[in-house]
Amino acid sequence: MTHTDADTMTKGERLNAEIREHVERLSAELAKGRTEELVNYLKLMGQLYHYSWGNVLLIFRQRPDAGRVAGFHAWKKFGRHVKKGAKGISIRAPIVRTSEEGGEAVRRVVSVRGATVFSEHDTEGDPLPTLDITSAQGGTPELLRGVIAAAAQSFPVEYQALGGPVGITDGRVIYLDRVKCDADPGIALTTLFHEWAHCILHVREGQRTEEARGKSHALVELEAESAAYVLSGLHGVDTLPSTNNYIQSYGANPERLFDALESIGHAVRTIMKALRPEAFDEEQHSRERADAARRSAEKRHQQGCHAA
Repeated sequence: MTHTDADTMTKGERLNAEIREHVERLSAELAKGRTEELVNYLKLMGQLYHYSWGNVLLIFRQRPDAGRVAGFHAWKKFGRHVKKGAKGISIRAPIVRTSEEGGEAVRRVVSVRGATVFSEHDTEGDPLPTLDITSAQGGTPELLRGVIAAAAQSFPVEYQALGGPVGITDGRVIYLDRVKCDADPGIALTTLFHEWAHCILHVREGQRTEEARGKSHALVELEAESAAYVLSGLHGVDTLPSTNNYIQSYGANPERLFDALESIGHAVRTIMKALRPEAFDEEQHSRERADAARRSAEKRHQQGCHAA
């Protein structure tokens, strides 16, 4: 991106361009056989699963150790404030318009704008609450049963003697091998996330989805395993050796990686919404409050301009 291009872009457009540049850098690292940067990005995605994959990438490039992030005023809800002189992290925020269709109000994202968040390390005040999702370490039968119950709301989970694999799916049902799952609930949990991601991204009713048809087997498996890595890490299960194998077999192509990261982020958010719907309800409420505050500020500014 040249300086001339940057001068004519809105902030939202510049951030979109930066995301593409970051993907190209990640792809170049993979082409050299280096997987560490992509793995570290996936780890941050696990901490920031409320955020879009593109915003996580922007945060990762600006502050890899960000931990939890929030806006200036949002931190106050946690009894914390941003330290003087702290450097903000630029991310994208949706511009939403509401229109009436068929007698109902429909909200649509029409564009993006720039927004600023701050790392938890740049705040001080009350101790942050513990993320309860990480309280179960290493995978337990109880945890596995809870995740199976959540998955089964969309895709029934059944135990069968599978012989070789721990799990498979046809896009209708997720099948797990009883003996292998009983022997290692951690592997069972990771396999469940892997197959659940396939159901969301790649296969419906025994057929590949339209989005998956143009993807290689290696890329499809990379997406499912990367989503499983993020989700398993949130539940205290480390799958890094297996994930690294998938990444190394993928190869490197910026356009394919762009699509893959978008798919991984979509799978992670969809599954986390099934596991913790209340967290996403609060996120939506926070966005609506922020949108209302922004519109109110814009209206006051316009009124002030007219008065002048």
